[in-house]
Amino acid sequence: REQLVGSHLQRHMLVSDCLGLDIRKDRILEIACIITDGKLTKRIEGPDLVIRQSKECLDNMNEWCKTHHGASGLTEQVLQSDISECDAEKQVLDFVRRYIGSATPLIAGNSIYTDLLFLKEYMPQLAGIFPHVIVDVSSITALCIRWFPKGSEATC
Repeated sequence: REQLVGSHLQRHMLVSDCLGLDIRKDRILEIACIITDGKLTKRIEGPDLVIRQSKECLDNMNEWCKTHHGASGLTEQVLQSDISECDAEKQVLDFVRRYIGSATPLIAGNSIYTDLLFLKEYMPQLAGIFPHVIVDVSSITALCIRWFPKGSEATC
């Protein structure tokens, strides 16, 4: 722990999977947490939790989510889960605090701003540990495509 906390390159990556993109009606289905270094090399894999939601909630998913979450088995796992949003939030917070102490973690992932909005709505204590700086991997990818077009020597 001291080695990780003492590093200026330490970063915390939190990945969540939401039902959709509408914060007013969609919910968090799964949340996972990975602690990385500044080069996004995985250091510690944390909890990967499937969160219980009601059948009504799942029935109200958009067609893309119904198709993909159904095919992957996530929909059934959600119905069978005994982990509430509150339980999941506590487990992830406990994990983060255990491994990074009082350091300020960053949140990172693809289109992570949407996930952060869901965390603010449904897991406010967890959302509260992140600063205003986020690492949006999809934005970095979009920039790399423009900065280093196919055929150039540099790659991201």
